[in-house]
Amino acid sequence: MHLNQYPDILTIKDCQDILQVSRGTILRLLHEDELPAFRVGNRWRVRRESMLAFIEKSEY
Repeated sequence: MHLNQYPDILTIKDCQDILQVSRGTILRLLHEDELPAFRVGNRWRVRRESMLAFIEKSEY
């Protein structure tokens, strides 16, 4: 997995591709504040650094 190929700000689809999980799992992680994220309008965004930190600290 090469996170460098992704932009600095990830979409939910990017997160799904990286973690190989469903959209529902990503949304659960966001709503439970397990994966730090922010909203732009009504769309979730995740910083690439936050995704890397999540992968390093978690067993999802």
